[in-house]
Parts: sequence; C-alpha cells; structure tokens
Amino acid sequence: MSLTIQTDEIKNKIRTLYLEGLNYKQIMDSLDIKEPTWYTWFYRNTNGFRDYINDIEKELLIRQARQNLKEVINMDIPLDDPRWLKIKTDVSQFIAETLDKDNFSKKQEIDQTQPITINVNSLKDRLPEPIDTQSKQLDNNVAQYTLSPQPQSGNTTPLIENDVNKLTDKE
Repeated sequence: MSLTIQTDEIKNKIRTLYLEGLNYKQIMDSLDIKEPTWYTWFYRNTNGFRDYINDIEKELLIRQARQNLKEVINMDIPLDDPRWLKIKTDVSQFIAETLDKDNFSKKQEIDQTQPITINVNSLKDRLPEPIDTQSKQLDNNVAQYTLSPQPQSGNTTPLIENDVNKLTDKE
C-alpha cells in the first residue's frame, strides 16, 4: 500500500504522534513512511504538507507556552522577593493583555470622525522666519561686500572693499 499525503487520516496520525512528543524520524518509522518521501512532501510542500507541519509545530509551542504560563501563575512565591513578584506580575499582565484585549489592551483607539482643530497661535513661535525677512537679511549681507574696480597696475584680482578697509584699519 502506498501512502499519500492527500488523506486526512495520515495527516491526523502525524499530528497526534508529533503532539505526543515523537520526532520526525520516529513518526516516519511508526507510519512506515520512507525518508525520501517525507522530505519530498516537505520541501515541495505537496498538498500543503510543509504548511501543515509548521502549523503542528506552532500548536505544540502554544501548548507549551500555555502550560508554562499556568505554572508561573500558580507558583507559590515569597511576597518579599521582588524578582519573583515582578515575574509573576509581568506574566499575569501579558496574559491579561493578550487574552482579554477588550479590558486590558494598551491599544488606543482614535476617533477620526470628529474634526481636528489646530491652534495656529501656539505654532507661530515655532515657525521659521518668513522668507521676505530672510531675503532682506541676505540683501544686507551682500551689500556689505561690494567689488571694487580692477586696479590698473596689471593685477587682475578684484578686491573686496570691506576686506581692504579691515586690513588697513588694523595696520
């Protein structure tokens, strides 16, 4: 008899054995599935086999996480030890936030049906200067430095009058 992954019967047997703690090799041996067949199903994702195995693994992890959470929640801890108290509090808060989202969620809903009003006067101090003021300052700075005509002595480098005055004033 040749096995096919198309039947729910074989998928259910694989799931049951995996959740009981058997590894892939043990499952293959117990169901008489040849290793090349298993890996062909898995890597080609034949009829969603790889997705099915991944879902089983997730299910097992969730079961283990729930068991661990139950153990931590039900653990008797000394109330004078802040480390254990914090762990138990954090676990309890995590469970409440994820399982009872309606009452403990940190998610904040924003009502976007109401109009939003912005007070422009409060933003006025934070805005940069108007462009007109900036351009006037730039014009004033440019006016300070005017080029003088080229000297007749053959020197072709123009002088900036303001810089020349600064040099002669220091001497």
